Order: sequence, then C-alpha cells, then structure tokens
Amino acid sequence: MIVQLLDQFNHKIKEYAQEFGPDTTPDCDELAEFAAATSARPRITVLIEQEACKGMFSGVLERNRIAGLSLFVYGALGQGFYDYSRIHHAPDYRNRLLTELKKDAKRAGADCIYMQAALLDDSSDLLSGHLSHVPTRIFRAEKSENGFSELLKKKSVRRHVNKARRELGYTCEHFTATSIQASDIDSMGRMHIETRRFHNNDSDFKRPETLSRYMSSLENRVLTRISVGDEVLGYHYGLVFGTTMIWHTPVINIKYLDYSPLEILLFEVLSYCDAESFEVFDLGVGDEPYKARFSNDLRSAYDVLIPISLKGKLASTLKLAQQRFALRKHAEAGTRWLSKSIPSRQYVSSGTQIFMVPDTISNNSDSGDLMLIEAFSSLVEFYRSVGMPIDREDYSRIREGGRLCVFESSSGPNNLISYCWAFEANSISALAHNAQSEFQEQVLLSDFNSIDGVESCEIVSLCAKTTEHFSTQGKACRIKVTCTKLSNLLTGAGFSRETKKATL
Repeated sequence: MIVQLLDQFNHKIKEYAQEFGPDTTPDCDELAEFAAATSARPRITVLIEQEACKGMFSGVLERNRIAGLSLFVYGALGQGFYDYSRIHHAPDYRNRLLTELKKDAKRAGADCIYMQAALLDDSSDLLSGHLSHVPTRIFRAEKSENGFSELLKKKSVRRHVNKARRELGYTCEHFTATSIQASDIDSMGRMHIETRRFHNNDSDFKRPETLSRYMSSLENRVLTRISVGDEVLGYHYGLVFGTTMIWHTPVINIKYLDYSPLEILLFEVLSYCDAESFEVFDLGVGDEPYKARFSNDLRSAYDVLIPISLKGKLASTLKLAQQRFALRKHAEAGTRWLSKSIPSRQYVSSGTQIFMVPDTISNNSDSGDLMLIEAFSSLVEFYRSVGMPIDREDYSRIREGGRLCVFESSSGPNNLISYCWAFEANSISALAHNAQSEFQEQVLLSDFNSIDGVESCEIVSLCAKTTEHFSTQGKACRIKVTCTKLSNLLTGAGFSRETKKATL
C-alpha cells in the first residue's frame, strides 16, 4: 500500500478521482478552484494499491467551533460552503483511509477530524468517532408519476404564485456560467445579511471571502432572480452536480413576506429543473418544515467527529450530550412557543408605568408631520431609508394590528424623526403590553425612540400628534413606559401616571 500526501490537485489526482464516479460533492477541478478563491491549502491523502486508487480525501486545516469549543480542525475542503462532503474509498478501505487521515491530522497538530454532512456508504465502526445524523430531504422526479409537476401543482403554491403574478407582476430570470454577475451576488449577499438579521441569525456574507466562493466554478451554478419592477423579490443560488440541483442559497426580500416569496422562489426553481430535465432536487441540509412538503425521499448524511487531542475528546463528549438532549429541547421549544402565543391574565409589572396624556399637550408640540405605518412593506421601506435593522418582532406587531407612528419635526435646523408603536386595546399586542381592558377605545403607545436618541421635545410632540390623530376617531391614548429616563421626561412635561393597576 502506497500513501501519497499532496497539497495540490495535479493531473494524476484528477485521474484517480474519476475512479469513484460522479457525486453530489465537488470534483477535483471545482475543489482546486475553490481553494484558489479562498486561499485554502489542501491536504490530499491518496491510497494506492497495485497502481489503483483505493481511497482519497481532500482535506484542509481550519479553525472551527464545535460544542462551544474553538478547535483546530482537520476537515473536508469546502465544508461550510458545499452541502455535503465525501470520503472516497473502495469497498473495505474506508477505515484504512481514516487511519491515514488520523496520522496526518496528528502531524498537523489538529484537535480532531471533523466532516460536516458526510455521505457515508457505511456509518458503522468509524475508529471511535462520533456520528450525528444530519436531516436532508430530496425530491426524485422518477419516484413521482407526474415528476416535478407534483410539486408545481400544489394548491398553496399555485395560490401564492397567482396572487404575486396578479398583484406584483413579477418576472423571473435564470443565469448560468459567465452570465452570473458579481453585482447580483453582491446584491444577494446584502439581502442575505438583512434576512438573516431579521431571523436573528448571522450571515456568511459579512465575511469578505464569501463573494469569491460564490463566484467560483460558475459553470456548475444556476442563479435565479425574481424581480418586481426594479426591485428584487428573491434570489436562489443553486449548485449543479450532473442531474441534481441543490437548493443551496435561497434569499428573499422580507418586504414581500405577505406574498410567501419562498414558495414563489421554489416554484420558479422547480420549473427550471423540470424544463432542464433535472432528475433530483436536493433541499440540502436542514429540517425546516416546508422541506417535508417538497420532498419524497431522504438522503443519509452525518457529521463525523474523530478526536485526536484531549480537547477534541472533550468536544466529542459535549457534542454527544447535545445530541442526547436534542429531542427534549425540541419538545420544550414547542411548549414555550405555545405558552408565549396565549396572552396570560396578569398585572402591570412593577417596572412598567402607564401615563395619561394631558389635555394641554398640543400647546407644547413642535410643527411637523405624523405618518402611521400599517403595512409591513411600508415599514421595511422606512427602516431601510433611515438605516435601521428590521426584526421579526416588527413583522409580528404589524400582523397583530400594531402601527408604527413616525413624527418628523420641522422646527429645528435638522428634521428630527421620532417614533413609537400604537396598539388598539383589543389587539393581541396590546394585551401583551398590559393595556387596561376596561378602556375599550384606548390606544396604547409604547417603545418610544428616535433616530438620534430620545429627547423630551420630540417625545412630547410625537405624543401630541399621535393623540390628536386618534382623538378624531374617538380613541384615548395611554403611554406604556418601562424606561426610567423616559418616565422622568414625561413627568417633567406634565404627564400623569395612571394610579389604578390594570388587569387583563
């Protein structure tokens, strides 16, 4: 047995790789381009016996965080970007290859071997390594009597697509190879950052090297762009391996959430797969509920962790503990969601104060304009215009009847913008904010802020304009305060506290 250790993909290595056939993982040419784009230094291990390749692995050394620990990891080149990794080997040679990988990892000073979403022919006896199953779902056209039409004709999909076509008049384009432009990838990246921030997650596009990753191997990529006029509704960046399309990076414009943009994006990508005779649509790693609706088969993938150092063994133990508690945490998460979705009967907390708006407040207000934002799309446009991040909570507030009241003062040298949320007394959000239910025509104002920080004159003017607006509808306003600074500002401006405790 000959063991070769190399740091580049030469012609001979590419010949060896062809012995293992096509796969849903990148070939040597693509990995070589990926390494060049990311300045990665490959560690390629090859097993040769009787002039035939019996095993091959393309690895890399990198820092990674596993089970809360920062480790020096010996992993698959490209993992973290590609959906799957692979240990290529002939039958009965897998553990021999893993033994050589452990030797190389130890020489390099790695804490562990860690392969994400590895496709394994056999998941048993991995040299005392830790395995955790990674949920993946796929749609095989051959398993459906109607192929991709089974998905394209789903009632919910057709309903959302028809509504978007009717009301938005969207258009769809697909780009491949050199027609994929860096400007579109950059636009997709900025949208990805905003969307991930909306869901309280981080985005890889914050890293400068991400653009280079997405611009490599474009001959194996399909970029789908859905537009509404000059605005993008959504992007999908797909990886192509033979007749398989991988649902790799779907990105939606959160402004259009009410139109179910993810289903529209799925519809257009699946239509492309159908037209281009793809055989498999791979929904990638993840257990999001919608993936079960758009799949008819599973793909087995595993995270593999083989400890090398003591720190690596600790990470393996912690990861195993996380896996054992995963089901319990999932059940607890469902219980917490249920409890949060039902408003409970409670008193106003000791840290919360309710203020009444004085009748004379209009005499103290600045000149300016009040704008009430009731649609989430308008809220997104406003937040973007002033450079504010958009949170999922804002979407929930709008859906539950909340309105954002925005006041732009014109009395100073610069127009100052202040804003607050307004909730009707009978809305879910008002109940959650402890409004007094005996005031059926009450509007609760809360979460005061301004673009440049809370100032007394701005808050008073905002309250005055908002109160004036709702008074024309026969509705009284109350103000919820949880901030000591704001409480002092309102008291100094003549606002009085509500003395009676409110119950719901």
